[in-house]
Amino acid sequence: MITMMKRSVKLTLRLTLALTLAHIWAVAQALEVEQISGKVEVLQGTWQAPQLAVPLMAPLRTGAGRASLKMGDGKVLVASQTMLQVINNEVSLQNGQIYLEGPLTAFVAKHHIRLEANSSARMDFVAGGQRVVLLSGKGNVYNADTKKSVPLEPNKSLNTLNFTLSDFLERDPWYTEKWVGLGAAQLAAFKGTVEVQSSTDWKPMIKNQPLETEGQVRTGKDSWAEFDFADGSYFRLGAQALLKVLGIEKLEGGKRHFVMSLERGSAWNVVAKGKGGYEMRTSTLVAGVRGTVFRFDESGLVKVIEGQVATVSPSGEVPINQGQQLEKGQVAPLKLDASDKTNLERDAEKNAPLQVQLNWPEAGVRKSLEFNVIANSDAQVTVSLNGQSANYPLKAIKNKGTLSVRSEALEGKLEVKITVTKAGEKQDFVREYQIDRTKPILKDLKVILMDGQRYISATLEDQSPVILNWRYLNRSEYTSLELKAGAFSVVLPERTGKIVLQLKDAANNLATFFVDVQP
Repeated sequence: MITMMKRSVKLTLRLTLALTLAHIWAVAQALEVEQISGKVEVLQGTWQAPQLAVPLMAPLRTGAGRASLKMGDGKVLVASQTMLQVINNEVSLQNGQIYLEGPLTAFVAKHHIRLEANSSARMDFVAGGQRVVLLSGKGNVYNADTKKSVPLEPNKSLNTLNFTLSDFLERDPWYTEKWVGLGAAQLAAFKGTVEVQSSTDWKPMIKNQPLETEGQVRTGKDSWAEFDFADGSYFRLGAQALLKVLGIEKLEGGKRHFVMSLERGSAWNVVAKGKGGYEMRTSTLVAGVRGTVFRFDESGLVKVIEGQVATVSPSGEVPINQGQQLEKGQVAPLKLDASDKTNLERDAEKNAPLQVQLNWPEAGVRKSLEFNVIANSDAQVTVSLNGQSANYPLKAIKNKGTLSVRSEALEGKLEVKITVTKAGEKQDFVREYQIDRTKPILKDLKVILMDGQRYISATLEDQSPVILNWRYLNRSEYTSLELKAGAFSVVLPERTGKIVLQLKDAANNLATFFVDVQP
């Protein structure tokens, strides 16, 4: 009996020691949030900012931001728009993208991913597809249902839906650059209706208005909208399109990372080379590029006009080269349709150098001022009148734009500065005018007699020099004088009768006055 009790005590002690060691190991290997950038939240009753350097036990999600997690010597980097859970102190990817550095284990769906020390991998669970890519070192994937284990091969993409391997083409190395902030795209040009969602309301967009991360934009019938990024990339939505911006990230070294989801319609993309990753997604397809020109439709149609696009879908990875298109899962030679040709024409117009034709009068005195600007249709015109600036949109007229402005400035000196800009190019034009809208005015007009000599005396009011022509009413000969504002007098001949005075200022304003010369 005593022997049995001793054995029981030893067993209890061993069990307690094992549990204690297991607890110590679990605490030592706890998954912790090491660093966050942008919008990162954990579910603690409600979604709230995570605590750093404490064990993570709750679901975590990112919006426009990133999270860095650690577990012992292992590391997990969580991309924007990603959701994960923690199961048995291990990361379980629900959707989105993560980057892993071993040693550690992780889950995606029912698949257990194990990375050895000094190994790295990326896991993508987007657009209905699931893949694991071993970037370096060693690792494997194990399925608990099938009891099947598959070794990972470096630079091979494993589709965990059908356990097939394919060559990996890196087009979105989001994990290689440090996240430094958020960016935006600006509405550079549009036709018809383009709206942005603000809270729950849709509101019309105006030129140069930013489209920010986690925003939505849509176009109407017979419309298009073109959005520019700071690095020279841009995309153009076709008619009746709907796009969600999942992430516009600024990365270290002047690079960027764009992720957008095309919910409806078509998007034409022109991506600057060497600036970072760029992704367009639908519910079933991802297209990743690092510098190219391609069309992407919600239906899954991808057309590559320049460069190369790496597509990922539930069936696997398919690279699309220049001069090819992907339609209904099949790669075929590129066939341009009317929409493609329209976009190519618009690209040529957008990339054309700034050309300005300005029709305006020479500097000087004017009754009114009217001028006409003809430039590229996507140029921006700023008109400054005596330092007061206003921006004017150009009215499109077959690959050009036109602007007519009539100044309603007050009388007096008017400095006009016209600035025309387009994609970093700028041309300035400056002229000065004297605006004179009012007829000449004569005050205190009278005939005076002084020292036996008659004079016409008056005070002239006008904004510009005046030519005075006067004559006796019964005679045809005029006498002309140049006058400026102020008091003046005119010597009259020894004659009586009615005199007509005609005044014409430099702006061609006319005024007529009469005066009687009595005997």
